[in-house]
Formats: sequence, structure tokens, C-alpha cells
Amino acid sequence: MMEGVLAVDSHERIISMNKAAAQLLGAQQQDSQGRYIQETIRNVGLQGIISKILSSHQTLDDPVILRFENKRYLQVRGTILRDAQDRAIGALIV
Repeated sequence: MMEGVLAVDSHERIISMNKAAAQLLGAQQQDSQGRYIQETIRNVGLQGIISKILSSHQTLDDPVILRFENKRYLQVRGTILRDAQDRAIGALIV
């Protein structure tokens, strides 16, 4: 899969991150699970999108500027992550 996929729980801890997401976001895929998003990915825009999704329970489709060695412009889409009983358990970001 070429798209980066990131799942966080309702407390903003990383549930899962694929290899593409880790590379795009400059994170370590192996060390990220269970850590807060703020510890692993230092991007205020992405953190804000995750917070909005978790508080509003709505799908968001916002541009996020990621600044690392050079600027990267990514289109980020996020939605509420639900369990089998349709309870909100976090957010899913692509």
C-alpha cells in the first residue's frame, strides 16, 4: 500500500501505523505503537486534525503541511474508528 495509514485510540495513542505512514511522517514504525501521537509525530497540523476528529466524530479532509528537511504537502483524510459494536474507539487517518 502506498498510502500512509495511521490509527490512534481515543486518548491519541497510536494503535497502528503502516510503513508508508512512518516514512512520510519521519517516525519509527516499530517504536510507535502505544505512544502518544505528540511523542511520535511532531506536526501540529496533523495533531489538530486528530483532535478534531476525536472531538467531533466527523470525517475531515484537510490539507496538512509537513515540514521536515523540505516541505511536503499531503492531503489528509480522517474519520472515526469504530469497533464491531459501532462504538467510537479512535481515529483513522489516511
